Order: sequence, then C-alpha cells, then structure tokens
Amino acid sequence: MNIDPILREQRARVAFLRDRFRRKDDRNYDPDIALLRNFDPFFPRFIGHTRTASIWYAVLLLLSDDRTYGTDDAGEANRIIHSVLEGQDFGTDSETFGNFFWMTHWDRVKDRNAVSFITIPRVCAYLDFQDKLTSETKSSMEASFPNVVEGIRNHTAKWQYSNIYSLNIGGLVALSHALDDASIEAEAAEAFDLWVRGTSADGFHEFNSPGYTPVTLHGMKTAWTYARDSQFRDQLKRTMDLITYQLALNMLPNGFLAGSPSRAYQNDALHGTSTASAIYGHIKFGTPCPPDAGNIYVGALNNEIFIRHTVFDYVPPDAVRTLAQEKAGISEIHDRGVSLGSRRTHFLTPNWSLASQCLQTVGGHSPHHPTSCSSATRPRSASAPPSSQMNRSCICRARHSRLARKVLASWGASTTKDRKTKRSDS
Repeated sequence: MNIDPILREQRARVAFLRDRFRRKDDRNYDPDIALLRNFDPFFPRFIGHTRTASIWYAVLLLLSDDRTYGTDDAGEANRIIHSVLEGQDFGTDSETFGNFFWMTHWDRVKDRNAVSFITIPRVCAYLDFQDKLTSETKSSMEASFPNVVEGIRNHTAKWQYSNIYSLNIGGLVALSHALDDASIEAEAAEAFDLWVRGTSADGFHEFNSPGYTPVTLHGMKTAWTYARDSQFRDQLKRTMDLITYQLALNMLPNGFLAGSPSRAYQNDALHGTSTASAIYGHIKFGTPCPPDAGNIYVGALNNEIFIRHTVFDYVPPDAVRTLAQEKAGISEIHDRGVSLGSRRTHFLTPNWSLASQCLQTVGGHSPHHPTSCSSATRPRSASAPPSSQMNRSCICRARHSRLARKVLASWGASTTKDRKTKRSDS
C-alpha cells in the first residue's frame, strides 16, 4: 500500500512516542486492580487510581505486541477496560447518570469532564481492536454505550468551553459509529454548527492554549475519523486546518508555544512542555521532539495528555508545517476578543518572542476567560508569499499568508454569512 511520505514520517514519530509513554505507564500500573496510579502535587484529589488515564493505557496495550516476558498485553487491556466500566454512574436518579467516577476513591462524580475524556479511547478500543477484545469485553462495552450517550448529553458544556465541547462532539460521532445510529452523528454535527456560528461571531475561545487547543483538535480529529457524512468531515478538516495554522503561527521552531494563551498552567510558561502543544507540534508539524520531562511530569494524568495525540492520521497542510518549523523573520500577531473586548499582541522572532494582553476579567472556564480572533503580519520571503488585505467576520483587518486566505475563505464560505467588522485598533 502506498502511504504518503509525510504521513509515514508522522507515524514514525508516533511509534517512538508510544514506546516512551508505554514505559512510563508501565511504572504506574497496578495489576491488582488493573488501573494506573496517579500522583499530582497540584491537585491532591487526583492522587490515587485513575480511570481516565487508564483507558488510554489500555489503548497502548492493544496497539503493542505481546511482551517477551510473558504478559499478554491484550489480556491486560481487557482487564483495564472492565475496571473502567465499573466506574460508570448507573444511579437511575443521578444527574450524572452515564458519566464516570474519575478516581476510584470518589463517592460521586466530582468532575463531569470524565465522560468527555473517557469516551473517545473506549470507543476507539472497541471499533479498532475487535480481534483483541474478548466476547465478554465487547458485550459489556456494547451494553454501556447507550448510557455513555446519556452521560454526554447530561454534561452540557457551553460551546465556548472549546476543548470539552469538542471532545463531546468527537465522542458522539464515535458512539454513532459503534451503535450504528446516524441520528447521534446528526446531533454532533448540529452541535458543531453551533460552535462554528458562535466562533464566527465571537472568535476562538481557549485560543493559543498549550494544553487545551490540542485537546480541541483531538475531539475534531475523532469526529473527522469516524464521521460518515462527507460534508461534515470536510467541514471538520477545514476547521482543523485553520486551528493548526493559528497554532503554528504562534509556535517557535523549537516547539515552544509562545504568545499570550487563553488558558495555561505554571509549567507552560516555565518549560513550554508541561502540556500537549510541544508533543502535538512534534507529531503533526515535525518540530523537535521534547526530551523526556523527568520530574516536570508526575503521574499518569500527564501521560494521558500526550497519548491521545498518537492516534488518528490527520495531517496539517504543508504550509502549516513549514510555518511551525521556520520563522524567517519578525512577525507581529494581534488577537482580540469580541464580547469581552480583550486584546493581545505577540511580537515573534525566530529565537524569542514578547507577548502582552489586556483583558477585562480573568478566571474560570469560558465564557469568563478572553476569547480571541487571529490576525498576523508576516514578512515577505520564499516561504511567505506577498500578502493582501482581507476582511472576514471577526477577523481583524490584517495581512495574511496565502494559506490563511484560503483556509479562512473556504471555512467561512460554507459556515456563516459575511459580516462587516470594525477595523482593529492594533
């Protein structure tokens, strides 16, 4: 079978990282209860045995060959899947029915995002590894899937909460495939249209986030992989092209995601590698592979953040990968939030960058954090063709690369009507 050389290179990077993540999870695995142990000094409630990370470890085991020392990887993966299923909320009067207990010691669903994080790897295991699952495991998963659909429906994240909203869309599309129910995919497509309309009018929420922009992309990649409606898949593809363009635009050639993020954690600023953007950039853009972080990462939950990006074969456009790897000159990027009046400026060179932001409110999930719309000025070079001015709904007036013009035009043409926008003060 002929495989695109870019995809072949991407899969080679994925294989290397899977081996690294597998070794790390091997050390955290507790075979007595078939779940991973997690330690987190920042969030003590997540210390203990975790189901969200364990289901991704099961996927790694299903992907790998049997180990030479006698452990059957697929057999252990089946055990983990059953342990995760035991943590589903089946309380008939529970408002979190169908969701999951993230940690084994929790007596209630303390974090409703559990169903969003667990659904995709569970359905991926079921759809892609039928020959490695026992009949008992498959029957148990099939019986639980309708309840998972209800769990997602009971967790109604706002569209501004981009990463969870996107995971729910991807989970519903995967479940639609597993249950052979086209109405569930139609529900997901309608939810995606709502996100598109909101984003077109107000800008990208959770923009330029080292941890959460890749999660948003993961949800969309899942939907793109399993969706059967070709128009829906095409819309997802073009949207991912746009988001990866914005990610690459703000990324230094070494894989550090620079600029002011909508959401970030402590080590994002200190190391640039504490969450997913460096791993995502290496896999999808070919930026340098970040070293094994050692003491920066602690526990299974951090490993889970990375593993999800080693599945599904979406490949960003050539110009996006080039933009991430090469910064030939100085760029000045201006972002603004429409509803909150937030503004950001990012001065980017090939070796360093300086960013600032002005915003009215800080804290919490969307819509409280600032939204943003991307615009950029790039220098003329061999990899940056002459630019021209354009206006698009909620895109500040600026000069864009050929890729940006193409992606924005194709994305907006089939999603929203053109609207006039005020010229940015930036």
